[in-house]
Amino acid sequence: MRSNYSREERQKIVEEYIQSGKSQTVFAPEYGIKPNTLSAWVTKYKSAEACQAADVHFVELKSTFIKENRT
Repeated sequence: MRSNYSREERQKIVEEYIQSGKSQTVFAPEYGIKPNTLSAWVTKYKSAEACQAADVHFVELKSTFIKENRT
């Protein structure tokens, strides 16, 4: 059982799992991973997809600091 998969490998496995129509319990052992591990990968994958679909934009905020003269 492999312990480290690159992000690209995990993404490929998740996409293949989604396409397969199989349950996580059936699919995960085919790659030598636990169903709970596959479940976590799927959750992260779907979360990342949701962020991309939300069309998130970042706005730069600038703060002005005014120093008081205390004499």
